[in-house]
Amino acid sequence: MNDFHSNFLKEVSSRLNHVEWHGQISHARNLYNQGFAKAVGQFKDLGTARRRAAHIRWKSINDLEKYLIQFESTFIKSGGKVIWARDGADACKEIMSIIQSAKATSIIKSKSLTGDEIGLQDALKKIDRKSTRLNSSHT
Repeated sequence: MNDFHSNFLKEVSSRLNHVEWHGQISHARNLYNQGFAKAVGQFKDLGTARRRAAHIRWKSINDLEKYLIQFESTFIKSGGKVIWARDGADACKEIMSIIQSAKATSIIKSKSLTGDEIGLQDALKKIDRKSTRLNSSHT
């Protein structure tokens, strides 16, 4: 068992014994249930709303190429620059190229799922960096 797994299990065990956490989790669950009930109440026919949402999701994915080209055009007209990457390795290569061309010696990066998915953390090990984690005391 690695250190992360071991530390995680210890943290979970210690938190399970705190009554305060049980109250916070219960409160969060109640807020979620209330919000869900309120949101569902906005629809006369939830099944129809779900089918419509599924259709919109399918259409968006089906027409993604068109939407990406449209976004690129609009973004460029607004003064932005779009860099296309084939995969995570290509995206990391492009990000590192930007960092190197700016002659950056350190960066501040917040936690993101996209960064995790493309393996950005490993690519950034090549330079001195400070990582921020919201809602955490770790740096």
